Formats: sequence, C-alpha cells, structure tokens
Amino acid sequence: MQYLLIIRWKMNKKGQEAMEKSLYYAIFGFVLTAVFLIFLYYVGSDGIEVTRVPKNLEEDLFYSRIINSNCFTYYDLDSGRTFANTLDWNKFNQYNLDSCYYADNEKKLGYNVKLKNIDTGQEKTAISTANFKKKTRSFEKKVMIYQNDKIYEGELTIDVDVP
Repeated sequence: MQYLLIIRWKMNKKGQEAMEKSLYYAIFGFVLTAVFLIFLYYVGSDGIEVTRVPKNLEEDLFYSRIINSNCFTYYDLDSGRTFANTLDWNKFNQYNLDSCYYADNEKKLGYNVKLKNIDTGQEKTAISTANFKKKTRSFEKKVMIYQNDKIYEGELTIDVDVP
C-alpha cells in the first residue's frame, strides 16, 4: 500500500512538472509571438521610410559633384591639395560643366547654375546643361570662392528642370 502511494505521489509530481513546463512554454510562445509581431510592424512602417529615395537626392548628388569634384574646385599647385567646398572662380565655365556632367538625355534633370561672390558682389554668367528648358525648382548653397589669390564667401544657385 505504501508503495502505491509513493508511485501515485511521484506520478502527481511528474504531472505537476509537466503542467509547470507547459505553462512556461505557453507564456514563452505568447511573448515570442508578440515580439515577432511588433518586429513586423516596425519593419513594415519604418522600413518603407528607410528605403524610400529622398525627393532631392539627384539635386544633392549634382551639388556634391560640383563642390567635391575637380571640375570647379580650387586646386593649390604648391601644396597639391584640392579644397572641398571652395570653387575656383576661373574654372566656373560652360566647358567644365559639359565635361563633368553629361546631360543631353531628356529623362535626366536639367540644371542652370549661377555663382555669386557675396563679398565683392560679382556674378558669373549662368551656365546650364543641354537639357535645361525651364526652372521647376531652385536651391542655394553657401560656398567659398577662390578668386585673385583670395578666398571669398559665395553663393551657388542651382535651378532644376524636372522632366
């Protein structure tokens, strides 16, 4: 009789452990499912924003090409250094624009670029790509200008023709 009670008590203990484990797995499964659903929600909402191409991306790329390329930037022969965000007044011409930005395709954005020396008030003649027809939008950036062995504060205006 005692033997049956011990077996019965052990069976109850095993049953009790099984109940505790199943409760643990049920809670763990619920939490894991909730975390997965929250993850899907954030990927669905924020993921779209992360992968969306900014509206002015091509404008920024064009601005970066003007400022950081050898087309218009000031290059010091003595030090061998190219100064980013500093435009050479003499390099700002139609020939350099055409050689650095090939845009005869109607589907590409067209640009009209103007450079103004704020300190002296001088303005360069506007230069434009071959596919520029009319100004759709415009943006201005502050730049430095190298002119007559001096550095001046300047303003670069880029008019954009969106096809």
